[in-house]
Amino acid sequence: MSASWTSTTRLEAATPTSRRLRSRSAKAKQAAECDGIPSTAPTFGSSVATIRLSANCRRGSTSWPYRRYDAECWADYYGVAFREPPNPHFDYRLLVKAATAAKRLGGRVPYSHALFRTVWVGGVWPLDEAVCRQAAESVGLSLSKFSEALVDPATEDELRNTAAEAHRRGAFGVPTFFVGDRMFWGNDRLVLVRHYLRRSQ
Repeated sequence: MSASWTSTTRLEAATPTSRRLRSRSAKAKQAAECDGIPSTAPTFGSSVATIRLSANCRRGSTSWPYRRYDAECWADYYGVAFREPPNPHFDYRLLVKAATAAKRLGGRVPYSHALFRTVWVGGVWPLDEAVCRQAAESVGLSLSKFSEALVDPATEDELRNTAAEAHRRGAFGVPTFFVGDRMFWGNDRLVLVRHYLRRSQ
């Protein structure tokens, strides 16, 4: 049995539910502004459901500093390096698009690892197209082919389709893991993913 995962933070859904979700996104935007999280994010289509891991400061929910602290605790638990980006305001859409371009070239896993290290360990800034190209070179992808794929409309189409598929399967946040038709959300559910994989062998 194989496992797959998705890290999309905006899921497209041309359904009646999207109207309700759009109204919720206004509240999410206000909450994000309270917590210092960017209120803008990638748009994959006209009907978009916004999923934000943010909190409403008026209700005293999880704040951005606590989110960072929590991430540091998990990094310590897993024994991996972690460094918060210098600024939370960066182009998430560009990074997801770059990962999709690498996927089209057969380098999804190594490129994802390289990009994660760049964003969450290396402290590189700004996180722009040059950084995405450097990550591609570092894992042996052709720079010319990667640059072409990055601006190819087919990459945008695949990204949109991936988001729609994640939404269809029930994903609502990140990270989301699928094992067959089972869905697990959150890195703290990895123990359940492992348990299910072992039981299914």
